[in-house]
This record gives sequence, C-alpha cells and structure tokens, in this order.
Amino acid sequence: MDDILDPKYAHLLRTRAYLRTLPNGLQSYPRCRSKGSVWKNILRWTDTRQLIARVPPSVPIVPEASVLAGAWIPAVQSFAAHLVLRDCLFSSDEAICEHFRTVDRRLLSGPLYKVMFAIASPKQTVQAGDRRFATMFQGITLHSEHHGDNGSRVELRYPPCLLPALVGRLYLVAFEVAIELAGGKDVQGKVLHHGETSAQYELKWH
Repeated sequence: MDDILDPKYAHLLRTRAYLRTLPNGLQSYPRCRSKGSVWKNILRWTDTRQLIARVPPSVPIVPEASVLAGAWIPAVQSFAAHLVLRDCLFSSDEAICEHFRTVDRRLLSGPLYKVMFAIASPKQTVQAGDRRFATMFQGITLHSEHHGDNGSRVELRYPPCLLPALVGRLYLVAFEVAIELAGGKDVQGKVLHHGETSAQYELKWH
C-alpha cells in the first residue's frame, strides 16, 4: 500500500482515499470476496492498456484478464480496482457509469439472459437479483423489497467503509439495465443513502 501512497501516484485520488478509510488497506476484510467473472466481463469490454504505466507494478490491484470466472477475488481489491479505472480512464463519475451501462447491456444481452428476460417481469428480475448477488459475493448482502408493481428498493450491507459510493452506483446501473431488458420503460434509479455499513437504492419503471 505504501507504493500507492507515493506522491507520484497522486492521480489515484479516489483509490488512495478509499484505501485510507479501511482498517488494513488492501488486506482489509479478507472474508469479503467477489467472483472473478465480475472482472472477466469488465476487462472484456474495457481497454486497460493505459493502466500499466499508471499503477504501481508492485501492488496487484486490477485483476489480470486471465482471472478465472469461478475464482474468488478480495472485495477490497475489486472495489479499489473500480476506483483505479475511474482515476485513470474516465473523466467523470457519469462517464464511468455510462461505460458500465454499455458493459452491462452487452453482458445481459447474451443468449442465456435473453431467455431469462423473455419470461421474467421487471419485478421478478429485481427479486432474482438477491439470489444472483449471493452467488457472486461473500461478506456483502443484498436485499430487495417491492413497492407496488413498478418500484423496488434495494439495500446493500457490508463491513465499515468497504463499499465506495461510486461502486454502489455502478451496481445500481446494472439493476437499471436488467429492468430495462426485462421490459421496464423509463427506468430510473436513485441513491437514497450511502453510509458506512449500508446503502439504499430506489428503482422505478413503467
């Protein structure tokens, strides 16, 4: 972690700020993990060649493209890597959110998901997100509750300071795309609260 905090890596503004909030930097919360498939999909549609010269070579933050889909990655590493992408490749939070929207649309437009969205309503899609999330993450929980036929609230719970606000927004984008592909119209996602150990989001559609 000392290498990341070296002044020559000051451009890693968000990454450095995030790691300072954690009790033990990149080694924090080892029981919190995410599946390698998350990063296989990100790296498939993101040009990360610029990162080689902009990230300390001694600190493995961004997973390799060869990461196995079924492998487990420390959640802190995964979340820090999202912030590295923002710090190095995107001019604004809105830009990275739109990039991830494109990534999510490409992923969720695949044959397997097309079948699912053909038979699932937006409401059922959000409900299925609870189970899907549980297969992709350990040490972080997601719970959704429905508000009528055209709205849901989603809550994430996690250890102190583990989830950066921007990463939470990127997950919200994934829900927006899934609802859209399931037939939802005028989908709107909103961050209701982002705190130290939990975050709440609202989703509405027609």
